[in-house]
Amino acid sequence: MSSISGIDVSNSQGNIDWEQVKKSGIKFAIIRLGWGGDAPHQDDPKFKENVAACEKLGIRWGAYIYSYALNLDAVTGEVKHTLRMLDGKKPPLGVWFDMEDMDHYKAKHGLDVYNNRRLITDMCIQFCEMMKRTGYEAGIYANQDFFEHVMYKNELTKYPFWLAYWASKPYMNCRIWQYSSKGKVPGINGNVDMDILYADGVVPKPVEPTCKVTVEKIICKSGSQNDDVKLLQWLLNNLGFKCGAVDGIFGAQTKGAVTDYQKTHKDCGAPDGVCGPKTWTSLLS
Repeated sequence: MSSISGIDVSNSQGNIDWEQVKKSGIKFAIIRLGWGGDAPHQDDPKFKENVAACEKLGIRWGAYIYSYALNLDAVTGEVKHTLRMLDGKKPPLGVWFDMEDMDHYKAKHGLDVYNNRRLITDMCIQFCEMMKRTGYEAGIYANQDFFEHVMYKNELTKYPFWLAYWASKPYMNCRIWQYSSKGKVPGINGNVDMDILYADGVVPKPVEPTCKVTVEKIICKSGSQNDDVKLLQWLLNNLGFKCGAVDGIFGAQTKGAVTDYQKTHKDCGAPDGVCGPKTWTSLLS
């Protein structure tokens, strides 16, 4: 397993000195081509310039589009936008579909992403399949919350994932891990997103804490505060069940994560939000 360092950029980075970027050790860049449907005013004005510089200097590149789609028809327009901007170029690192709602466009236009998981997932599938039919590899960009609570992630595993997760390690396997939005790279004024590319899409497993657990005697529930809760939180976070900080305090967020885990693992018994012997056995197996 190998990994290399990279960045993702848009016109927000302004004029980039790509020679300095390359000298700093950056090996790849994912470059925004635009946002929304196929309209010239939604093109990223720096896309072609950034692509040309990367190709000249031998920096591997990929492209991404920020989606404003509210339905499947709009996704087709975003595919057309992507193809027009690529103009026949084949990004070595593929094309990426950014389905987040960081500026709340979807919410402001009546699309509650949490209550429309089927639609959001189908949009991702449609984009990737349409790009595939035109000869491109396409993947999906999202943060942990979107992967776990908005999309049906298990239906998307045949496409590469680009995970935005600002922590010391990615919590799941992914092709690309975006680990910071506040990177500093010579040749770029201001902050830039930092990424790691995993050659085979498999992330090294995090080192597990050293501990001995006799599960028959451990019960963690609302109000518990001890090292057992820390271990529980660590396990849940690394399995993708978001419970926040590993602080040893069993609060509402931890209870919710335990309940969600129990709902998807029938060997735990009833989903009551209490981590007892059955849930511990399931987690540690």
